Amino acid sequence: MDIENILKKYSKDKSYLLEIMHDAKESKENRSLDLNDLKVISKYLNINLSAAYGAATFYSAFSLKLQAKYIIRVCSSTVCHIKKSYDILLFLKSLLNCDDDNLSKDGLFAVSEVGCLGLCDISPSMMINNQVYGNLDENSIKRIVEELKNGSNGT
Repeated sequence: MDIENILKKYSKDKSYLLEIMHDAKESKENRSLDLNDLKVISKYLNINLSAAYGAATFYSAFSLKLQAKYIIRVCSSTVCHIKKSYDILLFLKSLLNCDDDNLSKDGLFAVSEVGCLGLCDISPSMMINNQVYGNLDENSIKRIVEELKNGSNGT
């Protein structure tokens, strides 16, 4: 769906900024926003381009850079940290052969650490795109990554 069709779903109320940006991001294969998207959205909502740009750069759910097919967010909340989420993060980066920008060499995966996913009951946890994974260990991570690489996982 293109940006013009996405905008038709929303009234011109600036409170819809994040929802519109989310839909715009999800409508693209690379899951990123570009400057043109922000210009169209800000014009539609009658807000400054800087307000849309500020939101896009403030929230970790948005990116203005090309994104990998699979965006992995590893939780680093206190509960996840106690349950070795940092080790999970390092293992993922190693398994995926990530570069300094935390992108896998094959371009399929981007790995990042986020403050909290609100999934303490299944910690350590991560999200890949919009799919939640919990109670992680090295074996479950290997299995998840292989499923994604083989296209057998629905995320």
